[in-house]
Formats: sequence, C-alpha cells, structure tokens
Amino acid sequence: ERRPRRNIHIPLRLPVYVNEGLLDCGAAGCETILSSKGMFVQTRRTAPEREHLIVRFTLGGRPVKVHAHVLFSDYPGQALGREGGMGLYFTEIAPEDEAYIREYINDSIMTGKNRGDEAEPRH
Repeated sequence: ERRPRRNIHIPLRLPVYVNEGLLDCGAAGCETILSSKGMFVQTRRTAPEREHLIVRFTLGGRPVKVHAHVLFSDYPGQALGREGGMGLYFTEIAPEDEAYIREYINDSIMTGKNRGDEAEPRH
C-alpha cells in the first residue's frame, strides 16, 4: 500500500453472525476484510451507521465474539458496482481474541495462506 495502514488486515471468506443471526452471504460465508481492530463484511443485510452489534465468527477453528460499532453502511448499488457491506470497529474484544486475530493475520501474511480453517484468504 502506498500509505500503510496502522492495523494489518487480510481478506477472508467466512460465516459471520450478527446479533445471533447468520448474515446472508451464501454457504461459503461472507467476503470479509479482517484486522484485529475491526472488519468490513460484504452483505446485503447491513445495519445502520452507529448501531452497536454483537458479532461472532470462527477463525482457524477458534470462535471469536466481539461487540462492534457500525462505522459505515454501504448499501448495494451505491459503491461502483460492488456488493454492499458494512465497516465495523470492535468496541469490546477479549485481549486474547485480539492477540489471536493479530497472530492469525501475521501468520497468514508470512506463509501466504491461512492456518487451515474454512476461510480462504484472497491475495
């Protein structure tokens, strides 16, 4: 990246649950960009900006549960021909989950692949 981000992120496809409901992303899961501080989830079922959500997903076989704040909602059709989605900032995350996500991302970048869970990174 021309201007590196403060938090490294990776693209993945994984099932994402919001407030106990599975997002409508198909059998393979949602296109997601994940960092240790938040995520972008590509979905048609977005939440309004500033809403607080409980988000669950499994990363490398490990369940992760966070509280998140919707930074932006990008409704389908508004974003130059790509699917809509929402940007989430993690407001409450267990320190061990944040460390695990950071380690998972670093390992994925260093090896060029993830550690064998159902999510497939896109590089």
